[in-house]
Amino acid sequence: MEQREIYLYLGKIRNLHRREKQLREQITDLRMCLLPSGISYDRDKVQTSPEDMTLKVFAQLDEVECKLQRVVFQIYEARTAITNRVFILPPKERQVLLLYYVDCWNMRMIADRLNITERHAFRLKNNGISMLQKIQEGDND
Repeated sequence: MEQREIYLYLGKIRNLHRREKQLREQITDLRMCLLPSGISYDRDKVQTSPEDMTLKVFAQLDEVECKLQRVVFQIYEARTAITNRVFILPPKERQVLLLYYVDCWNMRMIADRLNITERHAFRLKNNGISMLQKIQEGDND
């Protein structure tokens, strides 16, 4: 596995977390549409029979919640796979990779947590990825 493929593999969980956040925001917006304050009427016009959007909003909400469940399951699968794969690394590299890719921390937060510089956290991350690449190449031989 090339280094680029390892980055993509590890980055998959970060992308899934972003997607989860988007879906949760979309669900919140749809739920807000269902509240009485979310219904707006035009006071200048006589509304004889406003179209009831409630059923459409409920259908959209159900669809988005199903998508969210699939994404959460994918996150669980990716988290398990990544955790198993980095388990063989030295503790510092393992911790940096897990905090960065699985828990979605930024490098400053990781550096503060481990009491190291941000630059050293980047080095540990890159070393961990290089080690994973070497291990993967060794398994393929």
